[in-house]
Amino acid sequence: MKKSRMLTLCFIIFFIYGCNTTTNEKQNTEEANREITQEDTEAVNNQHANERIEVKDNGEEEISALTQYTNFELNVQYANDISFEVGYVNDEKGITAEISDEVNDVHLSGEDAKNSLIKNFEELNFDENTDESEIIIQILTTFNLSDDFTNLYLKVKYHTGTVKEYKLTN
Repeated sequence: MKKSRMLTLCFIIFFIYGCNTTTNEKQNTEEANREITQEDTEAVNNQHANERIEVKDNGEEEISALTQYTNFELNVQYANDISFEVGYVNDEKGITAEISDEVNDVHLSGEDAKNSLIKNFEELNFDENTDESEIIIQILTTFNLSDDFTNLYLKVKYHTGTVKEYKLTN
């Protein structure tokens, strides 16, 4: 009789211990899932930290200066081999920007170029459906460029994925 009680007691102890392990595993799994979820959320937030797309009350997206163009390449040539160039890319790696302004002898890259371009992009309000002449006027006005250029080349990839090139020779 004592042996059967001892065996029963041992069985109950092992059973309880086994249930406790499952609870710990379940807790550990839940904690790991929470950590993964937090890491994933932080990664997504970091990836989109530089993007400012807001959703209006009616559900439409409001495109900001940083996200209206995902690629922006501008090259304006003047007499005597003087040029004004802008390079801007906003992709999964982040934002890269560069401004080479031989007209005013200004060269910016990195955060300085990005901050300068944000101000310019906020003034631009054209999209892939805007008339080319209107786009050229906006570019010259926004970047404070004279219209006596010899060549103007603009390549834009809009937030919609549409890529357009604009070329003008004076």
